[in-house]
Amino acid sequence: MAFSFGSGGGGGFGGGAAAGGFGATTGGFGASAANPAVANPNPNNDLVVPSPPGDTVSQLALNDNGTGLLASSWDGKVSFWQVARGPQVTVTPQAQITHEGPALCCGFASDGTTAFSGGADGKVKMWQLGQANRPEQQVGAHDAPVKCLTFCAELNMLITAGWDKKLKFWDCRSPNPAGQFDLPERAYCMSAGFPYLGVATANRRLCFYNLQGQPSLAEERESPLKYQSSCLALFPAGSQRPGFALGSVEGRVAIHYFKGTDKDSFAFKCHRDSSTSRIYAVNAIAFHSGDIFTTMGSDGKFHFWNKFKKTRLKGYEALGESITAGAFNKGGEIFAYAAGYDWREGAAGYNEQQAASRIFLHAVSKEDLEGKGKRR
Repeated sequence: MAFSFGSGGGGGFGGGAAAGGFGATTGGFGASAANPAVANPNPNNDLVVPSPPGDTVSQLALNDNGTGLLASSWDGKVSFWQVARGPQVTVTPQAQITHEGPALCCGFASDGTTAFSGGADGKVKMWQLGQANRPEQQVGAHDAPVKCLTFCAELNMLITAGWDKKLKFWDCRSPNPAGQFDLPERAYCMSAGFPYLGVATANRRLCFYNLQGQPSLAEERESPLKYQSSCLALFPAGSQRPGFALGSVEGRVAIHYFKGTDKDSFAFKCHRDSSTSRIYAVNAIAFHSGDIFTTMGSDGKFHFWNKFKKTRLKGYEALGESITAGAFNKGGEIFAYAAGYDWREGAAGYNEQQAASRIFLHAVSKEDLEGKGKRR
């Protein structure tokens, strides 16, 4: 479907009209103008989502048909925008809930109208979007921050992983987990691609589970990368073979197949500045389709890759701030990404203006998916 992006519509959360133009918003929860600390706040001319959170975005999610956008952020907010699809795409802030601490993860159920979130308060919340008379409800808990979640449509269950070293399965009609596994360390990132589920933990451990029948641990192994895992994405349906893409804080991505010889798997460097020898973390990986995926880094850039051809398809201009999260809708027409401070330089590098988040919607192009044949 061909379409173009218009400026953000509607007012901010709870009121406030959009002032027009990319990123220009007034009023509403966490509403912010273009960041004055960045020379060009939108170098790739993508749609700026109005009323972004007031702090760094931890995760983004688009529902399957691309009509809803969800963001969790370090200010404890979980924000929802309606995305109007048509000849022009517009985005309107709709609603927001709050955790008692940073909101670390979020996602949609398969119906696209039920949202989930997890926070540093250890709570797992469910939210029926568009039903003002039905406030969010707590449907689960961990004994430490809830770092990751995903909804498995095949099991009709929500799966969460936390810093309490637990992996839990929830039937949201019951206050108790339907099942759980012990993790070797704190969960850092998680991804599902039925029938597999993967969790990357501290100390460079990887755990993979088979979700068919009774869920079971299929494999626990050490990361193929030398440094801390920062993001994990299992290959989606349509891949030639099952496997995963793993990113690290050392600007490197591993492509690993579950079935096959070691020579089939490989790793490559990315998000590095050859002119300064600086190395940036790979903060997020999102798959568009079977072989095509996007990496997002602390250098403020995102790139499209083809893992089968071992090729970078297209790279985009740096935003001046780290890209902390990103997601595609199921059809792959829309790519959402968020920029903000990712604490790569600790408290000493914190700047209040740069810490304010920005969220963009990118219309995926033919060139993004086919590139110009440049091989890594």
